[in-house]
Amino acid sequence: MKAGSAFESITLNGRNFSCDAECEPEVDLSVFSNETASNSDGTFRVKKTRKVQSIESLTISVDPALGDLDFIMDLQTKLEPFPFTATSVDGRVYSGEVVITDDTKYKEKDSTMDITIQGRIEIL
Repeated sequence: MKAGSAFESITLNGRNFSCDAECEPEVDLSVFSNETASNSDGTFRVKKTRKVQSIESLTISVDPALGDLDFIMDLQTKLEPFPFTATSVDGRVYSGEVVITDDTKYKEKDSTMDITIQGRIEIL
């Protein structure tokens, strides 16, 4: 039996955040994207492009009173990658160095924020 799971928590640059139990993060650990191109003799070739791994649609719980909003905004403005770990409820651990990409919109009513991280990501 195979079971999927949400993330339990994520640590961004040493600070831990809980994740929304209903969040459905999209994890892309592929190292290359492959594209085919045809040749005039009917054969084809593969063009490999190295790519950056990502975790998208990750919803974290934030508390403005604890400075979480400022912390996330500071991370987004950093030019260099920072360390992260993420633990799924089934025990898998993702780790690496990432940056926050895309918009970081705070949902006032839910006290959550959707983030996307990209960088070097691996399963430990």
